[in-house]
Amino acid sequence: MSSLLDYDNDLPGVITEIEADYSQDYDTSQFGTTDSMIIIGTAFNGPTGQLTPIYSPEHAAYIFGKTYDSEKDQETTLVANVQDAWDRGCRTIYCLRVGGKELYKDFDFCIDSNYKLRVSAMFPSNIGKQCYFKYDNTIGMESLRFYKPSERATIAEKKQGYVTSASAVLSTEIRLNQDYGYNRDSNLVDVINIFNGHSNNNVIKLSIIDREGNDVTNSTSVKSIPLGALYPGVYFIGRDHSVCSSITEQTFNIISETSGTKPFTNFSDPYYRSLIINSDVSQPLPIYAKNMTELYNILKEVDITMVEDWDFLDNTEVPDRAFVPNTEDYEQADISGFDLYKTLGTGFAITAKAEKRVDATGKELTPRVRETPMDDDNHTVPIIDGIYSMLQDAEVRYRILTCASADETISGKLPRANDFKKAIPQSLLVLKNYIKLTPIVDEANRSISKAYTIQFSDIENATVDNIEDIYSKEVFPVIGSIDKIEDIETATLDNGTLLMLLDAEDDSNNVLIRINDDATYSFLNGTNYEDKYFIVDQNLYVGMKVTDETYGEYIAFKKVKNPATEVENKEYILGDMLNHVFVYQIQTADEKGQTLKPLGNLKTMISEEDQPLIIYAESLDFTVNEVIIKSIMFDNITLEELVNTLNENEIFNQIFKAELTNDGSEFKDDFISDILADETKDGGQIYNLPKDRVISYDYDMYIPYRTVDNFARQLAQHCTYTELKTAPTHGFIGCERVTNLDLSNTSKKVSKIIDTNFDLYAKTYYGRNILDKNNNPYPIGRNISIVFGQHPVTISTDGYYEYTSNSAAGYAGMVSTLPLDQGSTNQPINFSSTSPNLTQSQLGQLTSKGIVTFRRSFTKGIVVTDGVTMAPAESVFRRLSASRITGAVEDLIRQACEPFIGKQNHDANRNALYTAIDSKLSSIKGTLIEQYKFKLMYDQNSAKLGYIDINYDIVPIYEIRNIRNKIRVVDSISS
Repeated sequence: MSSLLDYDNDLPGVITEIEADYSQDYDTSQFGTTDSMIIIGTAFNGPTGQLTPIYSPEHAAYIFGKTYDSEKDQETTLVANVQDAWDRGCRTIYCLRVGGKELYKDFDFCIDSNYKLRVSAMFPSNIGKQCYFKYDNTIGMESLRFYKPSERATIAEKKQGYVTSASAVLSTEIRLNQDYGYNRDSNLVDVINIFNGHSNNNVIKLSIIDREGNDVTNSTSVKSIPLGALYPGVYFIGRDHSVCSSITEQTFNIISETSGTKPFTNFSDPYYRSLIINSDVSQPLPIYAKNMTELYNILKEVDITMVEDWDFLDNTEVPDRAFVPNTEDYEQADISGFDLYKTLGTGFAITAKAEKRVDATGKELTPRVRETPMDDDNHTVPIIDGIYSMLQDAEVRYRILTCASADETISGKLPRANDFKKAIPQSLLVLKNYIKLTPIVDEANRSISKAYTIQFSDIENATVDNIEDIYSKEVFPVIGSIDKIEDIETATLDNGTLLMLLDAEDDSNNVLIRINDDATYSFLNGTNYEDKYFIVDQNLYVGMKVTDETYGEYIAFKKVKNPATEVENKEYILGDMLNHVFVYQIQTADEKGQTLKPLGNLKTMISEEDQPLIIYAESLDFTVNEVIIKSIMFDNITLEELVNTLNENEIFNQIFKAELTNDGSEFKDDFISDILADETKDGGQIYNLPKDRVISYDYDMYIPYRTVDNFARQLAQHCTYTELKTAPTHGFIGCERVTNLDLSNTSKKVSKIIDTNFDLYAKTYYGRNILDKNNNPYPIGRNISIVFGQHPVTISTDGYYEYTSNSAAGYAGMVSTLPLDQGSTNQPINFSSTSPNLTQSQLGQLTSKGIVTFRRSFTKGIVVTDGVTMAPAESVFRRLSASRITGAVEDLIRQACEPFIGKQNHDANRNALYTAIDSKLSSIKGTLIEQYKFKLMYDQNSAKLGYIDINYDIVPIYEIRNIRNKIRVVDSISS
């Protein structure tokens, strides 16, 4: 037999309460004067999954946006129901937004780093696409300026008259050097804190993330990153491609005796990057041009004319002409059905799985997707984490779910076969099978597989003898190649991937291709690519102007026969790949026609100290990627040390993870040079991995896709759990609104509600009933009120938009104002009107069902027909007033008992506990609560405390157990 207390070890979730800086200038004096409530709903803006105190409907509209978006024809529920509850008298309102997808983009630093700068919208909102900032790194004038549309103006900005029109753009400059004394040597984290905390910045947030995407802004490991690591330029988010010419050009500045320029004073690496120009908004770089004339000309292509530098940023719509906002909906204001159910959590779901199919030859076919059979242990799975589990420690009396209805069926779609596909990494054994190399593959990334060769080389010299032999004026991008365009038309490739389409007949007529985010591709053959160099298949290619009778003038790429002539006859050139710089030696064409020989990463090769490993690594599509692992110290590196060094290497660990095999564990102390000497596989030290991943169906995967639960029961269980763990909690939920209010449709709606089985019993995580001591399902309807009605709510903050409320928030708002000893039955509720108009028979049927309705009284206007709950009809808790009073008593007893938790179990503490409880209960004498004849009981034999309710039944409140002389107070079930 299961009981609710079986789940008592589940700790409540962690709730983050937002006390927004932008709450200033709002009147907070009335907050806390009524019972508290949480309104859960959808919104176009504002924090998601975070409890936010609201001080007025205007405050709610400022944080969470408008109610109706005419462009998308979408209506949200959060702000409108705040207005509804406020109009009914509630003054202690918290909001919690559901839905919303984080909007962000990660940007590179100008130095080699395992970290990136993440620029994100402060809250999930499509408005974030119209917000951006510009960083100026001029020495002595360092500054940040952020831009936002006028609708995100703060109260202070409105009062100061900065909003001149609805289309105005507000910009704020943060003068880092002049006002704060920050320069390129200052900690970037300090600048981030100033930017994020600025009183006018309610739109953009900066953070530093590691390679896995974790926010490490507050960790000590990033304190050393200075402001000088930031590229100058404009940082856009939520934009996927440029309509204007997409050009990216960087230079790599090598620090040498003759060149001492540094991005910041304490810079110690051998090189850093400088941005010359970038107009490709899809790159992890800001929009920038060292020579603004070049950017002027590029923007003219899309009818953007600058009079002064960057003046086109002063209108948030003008940048759209060049840098297109993506189509992703970050607001998710229409979240509903099973998606909403999963977001709320504290429920259960039925799963689906893929069934393998093969043809007569054994070839795998597209699997058939079916609901998991009943006899499978994974037919039903728990959905635990979500909004509800997070709210269990929020001591707020009422919970109103406004984005779902009690009588709606939670629908979900059967997954498609493609949903069961995943990328499975293919491992490779090397060095006498002592080491296993596993590609770093995200199982959700279904890009085409890549091929690798792994080579180990024991060398005598690992450095570049003369750094002056390196051509350092430019570092050339390293890209892959294809032989025919059909290769990419059916392949899945990452957005922004560059490829060279090679012409087998003419090596001067090759074309540059870019993969777009929508799986299409573009030919990059504009004149901007003239004299641009790329390293392809270990050859150098340069863009040349071509004139064709059919296609006119365009840029094609020609293979450079003698690269030395293009780079001032230097011996080495540099290539950029995997966000690192590699050294290539120029040579006479080998048997493959390759004129460039990869050596290793620049930082290691010009280091003055002996490095354990020199790594060269490629990770390109449609080619066999070389990974070369060299060392002059293999005779001193053991097998175990090699594994650790590889995993710590910032180049190698981007593409592979190394680990010892069982056989290798026995020889972990052997030196690598000895192993290499004995190794004869594949020509010595070269190993082949034809595919780094296999995209296949996972037949052991179970995908939740539907539930037989309903939103009313889910909310009731949340409230029940919260009452057991934290404080008395009651939920309110409405019914679906009626669009056609004639008699026939109203009658059908009433019949549907009456016939609906809400199944208001506590359930396990797998959807089975929790039983009470008599083996009966445990009812939880006492913790919820289902409301049927609708009335208009005028949203003055949204141009006097009229929202049709389902009355749940309005009724809860009215209840929050009632004295504890007063019920809601026949009490007036200030609705201007209410519908549908119900007959006396319908009102009686709905009340008998436990549904709260409204009727027009002859003397009081619109009143509550009966203040009922969904508790069983015979229960005293059928009355909401009884539940409220009991909740008040439970609160008092909790307050009395909590100081004694953990103390020793002896007579003095027991007597003190008894006195404390008695004192708390005595404090409510003289009120109508006495009609319930609450009396404290203490049974010395069973060591139980309780009280007597109206039926003179003992209802346990706390149970005291003598465990190793400690008093343990356990929450009871109120029944």
